[in-house]
Amino acid sequence: MSDASWASLSGQVSDAIRYLTDHEEVLARLRSTPGIDDMRLDFPVDLRIDRKKVMAQFDYFPPELVSRAGALGFGIELSIYPADFEQLASEGAKQRSAQKRN
Repeated sequence: MSDASWASLSGQVSDAIRYLTDHEEVLARLRSTPGIDDMRLDFPVDLRIDRKKVMAQFDYFPPELVSRAGALGFGIELSIYPADFEQLASEGAKQRSAQKRN
């Protein structure tokens, strides 16, 4: 849904707000579909805690996102990964793609 880096939660949030706004009617219909029990927005972020410079990590979701998501029945999830995980996952995907071509 977002092309923003895991290091840019604010970019992901902006993309999510735009997505919820642009697709509000479809998402509301989807939420009312029988069998749909859980809808959530997942925000992957880099772990910034390193115990030398950063002792705690705080991430913020603005009211516009929270209210739009809540009105459509979405929960919000924050997935925290080691700082280099996004790069490692991307490299792994490239390697798997190259292996399939060979």
